[in-house]
Amino acid sequence: MKEAGRQVYFQDVKLQMDAKLWGEEYNQHRPPKKVDFFQTYIIELKGAKGCPLYCVEHLIEGDYIKYNSNSGFVSDVNRLTPHAFSHFTFERSQHQLIIVDIQGVGDLYTDPQMHTVDQRDYGEANLGTKGMALFFSSHICNPICLAMGLTQFDLSSEELDRLQDRKWKLASSAATKIHPSQSEPVLASMRGKREDGGRGIEAGSETTVRDAFKQIGLAFVRNPPLRTGSGSLGYLPPGSPLESPGITMTHQHFMSVSEDGAGEDGEDGEMGEDDAIEETSSLGPESSERYMGPPHAAVCYSSSVQTEFTRERGEEKGEGASEKDSLKILGLIHWELAVYHELGRFSQDQVPDLASVRFHLETAAACTLPSALYTLARIYLQLPHDSFKDISVTESAESEKRGMEYLQQAAEAGHRAAMIELAKHLDTGSSAVREQNWENAAKWYSRALETPSGASDATDTSCQATESANPDYIITARLAEMFRSGGHRLEKDPNKAGELYTQSAEVAMEMMKGKLANKYYMLAEEAWSEVGDGGET
Repeated sequence: MKEAGRQVYFQDVKLQMDAKLWGEEYNQHRPPKKVDFFQTYIIELKGAKGCPLYCVEHLIEGDYIKYNSNSGFVSDVNRLTPHAFSHFTFERSQHQLIIVDIQGVGDLYTDPQMHTVDQRDYGEANLGTKGMALFFSSHICNPICLAMGLTQFDLSSEELDRLQDRKWKLASSAATKIHPSQSEPVLASMRGKREDGGRGIEAGSETTVRDAFKQIGLAFVRNPPLRTGSGSLGYLPPGSPLESPGITMTHQHFMSVSEDGAGEDGEDGEMGEDDAIEETSSLGPESSERYMGPPHAAVCYSSSVQTEFTRERGEEKGEGASEKDSLKILGLIHWELAVYHELGRFSQDQVPDLASVRFHLETAAACTLPSALYTLARIYLQLPHDSFKDISVTESAESEKRGMEYLQQAAEAGHRAAMIELAKHLDTGSSAVREQNWENAAKWYSRALETPSGASDATDTSCQATESANPDYIITARLAEMFRSGGHRLEKDPNKAGELYTQSAEVAMEMMKGKLANKYYMLAEEAWSEVGDGGET
């Protein structure tokens, strides 16, 4: 057995103590059941050989249950709080981390795992956005999630059908008693209307936990078709040849809950008293200022792409991670889910779920993730693509147009290979753009030169091929040629052409391309010879 380094002990204790702080943050928002993590310690035996270290915590008595794991496992034990806590940490941290591997006795937990976007600290089991993707692959918001203002992560219809079998239960008759004279806690006003269009608890109303769960009424989210009219994200055109399930845009498609707690399909929606809404000590004295969750916009960044778009367009940015960072992280998670589905990660027979691949790929593109935009551009333009090779669309003028839109979005998002390819389309006047536009081509060639090499996806052979076939000295020389001749909306400028040819020669010389460098020096002299008095031809 490989011996763990001394630093590992401290990392484990740090992880658990950080999780404990997140538990305290969760408890401040008055959930039905409070959570806690065991205090852990490190003991060093200074008198022993090697001064060994030991991690120590108190013995946990009772039924020990692992509720979820760091790789998407969810226990068959029907608990809501552990999964709601994990979801809470993701949104409350502005998508920077999520705490999973929740296990322990009741809601006294130990030995958790934290996934962080930067994958720094917290050991080898910190899987970053891959781990976040695995959590959301098996998570449907439960009543506690929704009561606390958390939002459903966007999943495809196929994924929701798979998760439906888990049969999340709704509260029916169970209630938290917080005072001998009060049979149910009163929730102070939460949000009247959710940012994502769903129904929240009416502002100013006094609502019991039971009533709140009935109003939320979520067993699982139905996936409506993607809208293409006003109010939609607008990243898929009507009649798009890449047909994919629509993003879960709202919480309007809930399974309703009747008075007896049964869903519309007749299944019993009752939760056990132990699970749902718990004992007297969990909430404390009644207060009109207390409620299950604070206003979502003031506390968390949403797991829903549409809600984040709404926030970015309509609200000022606060301190900390920006909304664009938040959207980028959501895009990375959706990209990882697309990869997992292509590998058949969630299928018993490891059969790829191409519908879910398309869904998450396009959702990642909606988050302006450069790799997703570039991949979709190549798919629509009928070009070879290293990622998601089984995804294709029917060749048509509309597909070509959509491909160019994706290519431009990828270029604007900083994808260097996309900048080069867009510039070449505009340079040559390909069928995708219909006419040459050297003014715009020069702009994108210049931006590609300003962008560090490798800014594209280093693992994508399509990106590597594009950048390898178009080294900086070739791009600069083409820019010089365009300015020397002018035309196609680009003003002729032989002086600038001479400067660019000289730059090309210098870069070529650095790349040990001596003959080519001499050619560029000669072309620079010819260009300058065309400059008349005053720098004009």
